[in-house]
Amino acid sequence: MAPNLRIPTPAYVAFNLFGLAVASWGALEIFGRPLPPQLATAGHWQFLTNLSLVLTCVSVGVNIISTTLGSKFLRGVSTALTASALVAETLVAIIYWTLKLFFVSLIVPANVTPDRYIPLSIDLTIHLFPVLFLSIDYYLLRNTGFRIPLLGAVGLVLALTVSYWFVLEALVVPPAHYPYPFLNVDEGERIKIFGVVAMCGVVFYQVYEYLHTVVQRLLFAKEKTQ
Repeated sequence: MAPNLRIPTPAYVAFNLFGLAVASWGALEIFGRPLPPQLATAGHWQFLTNLSLVLTCVSVGVNIISTTLGSKFLRGVSTALTASALVAETLVAIIYWTLKLFFVSLIVPANVTPDRYIPLSIDLTIHLFPVLFLSIDYYLLRNTGFRIPLLGAVGLVLALTVSYWFVLEALVVPPAHYPYPFLNVDEGERIKIFGVVAMCGVVFYQVYEYLHTVVQRLLFAKEKTQ
């Protein structure tokens, strides 16, 4: 058993293989679906959901390799990737489901009717499964937190935010629309939206680190005293 895990290495690898298989299936399904005309020219890589899902697949893959090989270097890379994926998938889940349930016009283009929505099985796989899977891994299967310094966490979130900004600027060429209706605003307003999302990402990371300590104390305190 690896020193940072609560279950035997083979079981942990199997758990991650399961997560990778489900996430990969979701990625294949969503990348294969046709897009509305106003979004088709920019392609599937314009969606934060899709980029986050690929990041999750990469982080889980690296996690499997680092756990199998026992490499400290790869474990460090895996920690950074998993922390980034967890923050990104948290943002995706909260933004998507809040808007989908209460303000659907801000997340779904006006010309996409309910009968053309993503099937529920795919919807849950790409918008909910990743954050649940990564959270179970982090809180219940790892006995140590990410332990990334605050400045490092800020750097990771800024890197993700700026990268997505430039991805959109490169892919979305007028008269094409931005992938989410709430981004079809003036550039100044879009900058503010990205800034708020980035700040939320940093806050989520800090909350995750704090909650990991709380969960370990509440659920696994007895293990430390034995």
